[in-house]
Amino acid sequence: MKRLTVAACLLLLPPMLATHAFGQATGALGGTVEDQTGALIPGAEVMAVNQDTGVEALVITNDTGAYNFLAMQPGDYTTANLFSDGA
Repeated sequence: MKRLTVAACLLLLPPMLATHAFGQATGALGGTVEDQTGALIPGAEVMAVNQDTGVEALVITNDTGAYNFLAMQPGDYTTANLFSDGA
């Protein structure tokens, strides 16, 4: 019985290590868009650009002017408000 248990563990170990070795971490980036008076702006397009890779992502602010970029790769990002319906 011990041989079967050891063999089973040895068979399961490589896939578990591969999953751990190739797993990728992600994060989120969020905030709000305001005008000069501090009023929150719904419907604004916000772009985030990864400074290392140049990859761009685009989201639109919700009814309270908030935005969230989900599942972002780790890195340095810049954000910019591109457009707003109400401005």
